[in-house]
Amino acid sequence: AEFGTSSGRTAMTLAKGIANYDERYRTHSEKLGIAARKLRLFDSFEGFPEARDPIDKIAPQISSGVWGPGVTKDASPAVLLDMCTTYLEASWIVVSPGWYRDTMPKLEPGVKFAMVHIDCDFYESTMDVLDRLFTIDALSDGCAVFFDDWYCNRGSLEFGEPKAWTDCIAKHR
Repeated sequence: AEFGTSSGRTAMTLAKGIANYDERYRTHSEKLGIAARKLRLFDSFEGFPEARDPIDKIAPQISSGVWGPGVTKDASPAVLLDMCTTYLEASWIVVSPGWYRDTMPKLEPGVKFAMVHIDCDFYESTMDVLDRLFTIDALSDGCAVFFDDWYCNRGSLEFGEPKAWTDCIAKHR
């Protein structure tokens, strides 16, 4: 799953990786009872939201104006799907447009992710994603979690993705 797709380049790379893995290890996966993988892509497709959380409002990237409403608005859902179907069949790709605060509550319990790429940038957005993933136990055993903007905001652990990770780990133990 990728949370924050922007230009679609990372999503396309993930699609290629899934296709390569399936080509090489389909027989192994079938023998182990592992279902075919899907690429789940989440984005507002509106760029950044207005900062609402007090932590986000004082974050250096936001308070300086570098990140603001509409910044990073890039590939549309159709363009993203077109890019990823270069490597995967459309039936293997699920695009969920909308703000995380609206789309994450719809993420069904029982879903399991083998890899999660967090490119949410904002504290609130990252919290919306991580809190739901932890609440419904969506991270499979051995799940790899990657963060795109860990060292933004002057590398401070008091903002953005690192703050959200720390807060979610504390909340969910």
